[in-house]
Amino acid sequence: MQNMPEAVNLWLGNSRSVSALHQDNYENIYCQIIGRKHFVLLPPISSPCVGEQVLKPASYIRGHGKLNILDEDGPAVRFP
Repeated sequence: MQNMPEAVNLWLGNSRSVSALHQDNYENIYCQIIGRKHFVLLPPISSPCVGEQVLKPASYIRGHGKLNILDEDGPAVRFP
């Protein structure tokens, strides 16, 4: 029996799109339509070198011409 995926993500961008250093917890398929994309893949052994931190979850909320941080409940998140 085939199971439905736990998550489905769709990322769209243009020639100026840049992604921050991150770890994908799910399988990925990448499809390049036009142009080029440069990936830097790091092996798991390099994780101590990326300065990872544990942060509490939060969201940015736009209001009165600026972004405010709204702290959220939930488990801490690893962030490079």
